[in-house]
Amino acid sequence: GGDYDANDDDDDDGNHIEASVRDTTFFVTSWAPLIAQLPAANVLTPPAQHNATAAARLLWAYAAARERVPHAQWFVKVDDATFLLPAALRRFTRALPSTRQIYAGHRLKLPSEDGSGLVFNSGGAGWVLSRAAVDALLTKWLADHKCFTAPSWGGADDLTIAGCLRDVLQVTAADTRDEHGLERFHAFSPGTLLGTGPGMYTLTDRTASPDWYFRYREPEDIIGGVMLGEQCCSPETVTFHYVGEHEAHVLHHFVHVLNARRAVRAEQFAAEPARAAHTCDTLDAQLARRLRAAPDGGAAQRRHVRDVCKSYTAGERHALRKLLLESLHLRRAHHPVDVSRVLAHADADEQQQQQQQQQQRQQRQQQQQ
Repeated sequence: GGDYDANDDDDDDGNHIEASVRDTTFFVTSWAPLIAQLPAANVLTPPAQHNATAAARLLWAYAAARERVPHAQWFVKVDDATFLLPAALRRFTRALPSTRQIYAGHRLKLPSEDGSGLVFNSGGAGWVLSRAAVDALLTKWLADHKCFTAPSWGGADDLTIAGCLRDVLQVTAADTRDEHGLERFHAFSPGTLLGTGPGMYTLTDRTASPDWYFRYREPEDIIGGVMLGEQCCSPETVTFHYVGEHEAHVLHHFVHVLNARRAVRAEQFAAEPARAAHTCDTLDAQLARRLRAAPDGGAAQRRHVRDVCKSYTAGERHALRKLLLESLHLRRAHHPVDVSRVLAHADADEQQQQQQQQQQRQQRQQQQQ
């Protein structure tokens, strides 16, 4: 859960977050070896009665997190194989009202013959619930609503949360794509989406593994279809999934560490190539942010990089670095959140809630007569 001040802002590159932003990270686990390595204040260990299914654990964790951080306005759930970009997440949530019931993530749809299959957010890509949505959800859960133990969802947290939000609260998954229709939340790793590897899966076409993803992203005009290659991801990407330990360290280094070293100015790089040759790990950030301003487009410096820092243009890494450095993180102009797109679902959900409440009032009046 996090409490975000509307006046907080990131710096030009979206790396630095003002100290007034208050975030709290909780690890929901019962595994003793992991608990021993974590600060006690950040561990949530579900009691036995709430540890039978993933959905039960998560609902208990929502309640516990809300109690520990009563000022939290947004609740973000991710897996241990999810890579999260906090700055993009803050920009996304800051543009939206936490007082509306919002359920946001990477939408999938269960296939069905009549097209009525449940639309839910991928558990691996993570999802975001507003404070209003969490409060409403927990009110029903604490009242022992039967939806939360319905066998149709099999105890899965992503299906159970989506199903109960839809069936009990008339809240559906929001469209979180940016103004160009590109996804912010991702169910796979950058390498898988780009088709460059490494990755646990290969998404080349419908015959590839996993084929379920193609089926769960239909119909395209509603859910968005499958977008691969360099158009896979929004510049305001929030999460990737199926990111292993090694890849997570690499992504963290590219996205955060290198950019934190951006104090070396472009003119120093141009004037002292010998010095730059010994600091190849700073060149990614410089090339992405500084060299475009050079008279020749940075061509001379780029040739120098190809000669000295071979890893920058290594075939399997070039597309990944280009995506991360030039598209995801180092653009000066952050893309605004298309609030109307996200809230369109909330507006429709509220209208449905009002209609349902009106029908219930009419039924009660008829019964009294």
